[in-house]
This record gives sequence, structure tokens and C-alpha cells, in this order.
Amino acid sequence: VYFNNHFYSSKPPLLPVMVAGVYRGVKRITGWNLLDHTREVTRLTLIIINVLPMIVALILLATMAERYATTNAAKIYTVIAASFATLLTTFLVTLNNHTVAAYGVVFALFATARILADGRRHGFYFALAGFFAAFTCTNELPAALFGLTVFGLLLGVSSRQTILFFIPAAILPLGAFFYTNYLATGGWKPFYAYYGSEIYRYTYEGVPSYWMEPKGIDRSVDSTWVYFLHCTIGHHGILSLSPIFLLTLFSWINVKR
Repeated sequence: VYFNNHFYSSKPPLLPVMVAGVYRGVKRITGWNLLDHTREVTRLTLIIINVLPMIVALILLATMAERYATTNAAKIYTVIAASFATLLTTFLVTLNNHTVAAYGVVFALFATARILADGRRHGFYFALAGFFAAFTCTNELPAALFGLTVFGLLLGVSSRQTILFFIPAAILPLGAFFYTNYLATGGWKPFYAYYGSEIYRYTYEGVPSYWMEPKGIDRSVDSTWVYFLHCTIGHHGILSLSPIFLLTLFSWINVKR
């Protein structure tokens, strides 16, 4: 996007700021810099940002499967599916916000499950759930619904603990999100909120922006149902790319029975 005579990524700036901090630590410890040691720095940074947290997330998923699944087959299946049946593992080799949001969901679910399923009421679990539910939202804005759902569930369980621990912990990543956005852009609204405006649709040195004439799926000229088809079973559909999620539909039916 083009704003105040500068080009910006449309992604929220919090994650890049955090990654810059990781790079600073890598540079101080190893002496490597991004220009002269590009391969080494990028790989080490991705291990810190993507791989190690995802390993922790898979361990937590295995712990939850062991604790809550009723059969050994379900336990094994859950861990194998999480490890190999989604696109998360392929995204680990790139710097992106999606993997960060994914392990944020797992961390939040772990704490939430301990509260809801195990009856734990320690403030630590409420704070953990609040922090990572909000952190997930800062990396994947549509995940705001997930954060609100977790908040609503825990509020119903213990309003006192939710107010005392969940909300203050959630304010930390949310505050950092809006603050870094303000530092980068001079405003509080994410660039996503300006889609369709002159920030996206501009001409620079006689060259129109991509968003003046978007291509492919970005054109958004399909009807709602056609777009829904593309998002589910089309070439880029979630069920086409990760067919294991088809089993989710069957699990919903089974639960209702």
C-alpha cells in the first residue's frame, strides 16, 4: 500500500517488529548480519520464530490428546494429523503470520482446556489464555472471533478470574498491536481496514498499483456462492488443500447424535 509518500506492507507491523528484535539478538550473539550472512540469518530466525514454537505446540497437542481423547487410535490420529496433514509444516520455511497465529491458537486452547475440562481456576491459565487468544488476533485478524469466543467461555466459568487475569493479559498484545500500528502509520486502524481506498488504489510514477486491476482470486467479481465454492472445494479451497478437514464435518454430525 502507498501512504503518506511511503510504501508499506498491508500486514500489521507487530510481528515484523518482534522479528526485528529476534534478528538483533541473532546478530549480537553470532556476529552475523542479514546482508553478508543472509542464508544463515534467515534460517536461524525461522527456526526461532516458526519451528521451535511449532514443536512446543505439537507437544501440547499431544498432551491434550493424551488427556482428553478416549481411545489410543484417536490420540495417535490427532498427533499425526496435526503434524503432517495440514499446510502449516510447509509454511514453516517462510516468514509469515499464519504459522505464528496457528501456534497461538494451540497455546490458548491448552490453557482454555485446562480451565473448562479440568476445572482449573488458577489465574495463570486465564492469563495464558487471554494473552495467546489476543496474540492470535494480532497476527490473523479474522481470528478475533476465536478470541471473543474464548473470552465468552471463560467469562461464563469465572467472571472474576477472567476480569483479573484474562483481560489484562489480552491487553498486552492488543496494546502492542495498536501502538506499533500507530508508530508505523500515524493511525490506529490497520491498513486492512482501508481496502478499496486510495491507499490501495494509486498510481506511482505512472504505474498503477496491483489493486487498480487485481487478478485471479483477488478480483472478487464472483457471486457469494461461487466464492464460497472456491474457498471450500475449489483449487485453493481449504478442503481441497487439506482434505483432512472433511472429517470435521462428520465429527459435528457425530457429536449431535
